[in-house]
Amino acid sequence: MIRVFAVFLILLKINIICINREVSATTINVFAASSLAGTLDTASKLYKTNSEQQIRYSFASSSALAKQIKLGAPAAIFISANKKWLNYLKNYSVINKKFSRVFLLNRLVIAAHKSWGIQHSSAFPYAIIRDKFKDNRFSIGDPNHVPLGFYAQQGLSFFKIWKEFNSKSAPMHNARAALAMIERNETPLGVVYKTDTTENRKVDLVFLFPSGSHPPIEYSIAIVNRMDSPAIRELYSFLTGPLPRPTYIKNGFEIP
Repeated sequence: MIRVFAVFLILLKINIICINREVSATTINVFAASSLAGTLDTASKLYKTNSEQQIRYSFASSSALAKQIKLGAPAAIFISANKKWLNYLKNYSVINKKFSRVFLLNRLVIAAHKSWGIQHSSAFPYAIIRDKFKDNRFSIGDPNHVPLGFYAQQGLSFFKIWKEFNSKSAPMHNARAALAMIERNETPLGVVYKTDTTENRKVDLVFLFPSGSHPPIEYSIAIVNRMDSPAIRELYSFLTGPLPRPTYIKNGFEIP
């Protein structure tokens, strides 16, 4: 009976692997940081003009996606806004180290809802935070779980205002949610990525954090070992290659 059950488990595992490969032949699942949503949607349109392969994106915080992949979620490619979560998967041998690299850079900014009419400042806006919005909450990514929150904590600590800012913060579960709070004017001010303000008619860029005020914001891309295939490598090469770079740059990203 035990032998029969063991054979059943082996056959079941083989069947699951075959199903995953059949699915991946028609659709490639890409798990990506939420701050890449619009940019990757545009890039995928370029890819589809030269390939019959379909792409399905799942956008969320890098930490949440990494944990899902570790538990077996069928992601073929993982794009993280923080190398910490890529390294997390590398420690479990989930990631193909030969197909893993930093391919985009971002910047950190303070942004405000456009209705407030706040002008861009080259100096840190202490007065705006302490006086103009002293009775308001501020939007931020959760620093315990979201890369945006981690970078924000580092940047605000550099200007010695983290504790003051954090005491009135509204920590959100991903970067897109943090931005949405400002766009809806639920929080008039917040810390987001520079790319979130590019061509955004609802928010104004108030302050650009200097690069030395926080660790570099690097987006790492990697192939997930269990889903590796020629089709996956082709998409990986496209996303890291020259064709989508004008799209990345137009949306405010920098190329390393």
